[in-house]
Amino acid sequence: MTPTFEIEQALEAANLALHQVQGRPLTDIEILVLKGAWERDSYDQIAARNQYSTSYISQDIAPKLWKLLSEAVGDKVKKNSLREPLRRYWETQLQPGQPASEARGAKNSRAALPSIENNSDRPFPTYVRRPDIEDLCYDTLLNFPGTLPITSMHRSD
Repeated sequence: MTPTFEIEQALEAANLALHQVQGRPLTDIEILVLKGAWERDSYDQIAARNQYSTSYISQDIAPKLWKLLSEAVGDKVKKNSLREPLRRYWETQLQPGQPASEARGAKNSRAALPSIENNSDRPFPTYVRRPDIEDLCYDTLLNFPGTLPITSMHRSD
């Protein structure tokens, strides 16, 4: 029996495909468009629900997204026909129960970063590789003779 292919898997497949081709995850607005298309909403409905203009969604974001996803999955992806191309890509890229981070594989010789928690139940991997800045930071830290204090801003509730 084939497992059901839901929006979570579709988003995971789209995110993985885009990451492999573009080196970046889906943007928030691309996720909104994918979710709306999955629910068979019109661009007017997607735009109104998320406070965007219809022309911005239908003439800018959506056509670029469909083109990028078509290139990434190797199959034509359109608003009205996105389920099957994404399902086929998901099935070829991910083994059952395998998180997207494992399917991607390491792109360089350094060991993968340790996982803080189990990400297999999330639609997106927590860690997004940014090679240029990470390589610079990694090399700098290797050559740094002392300790490096890392701080963050404190929230005031």
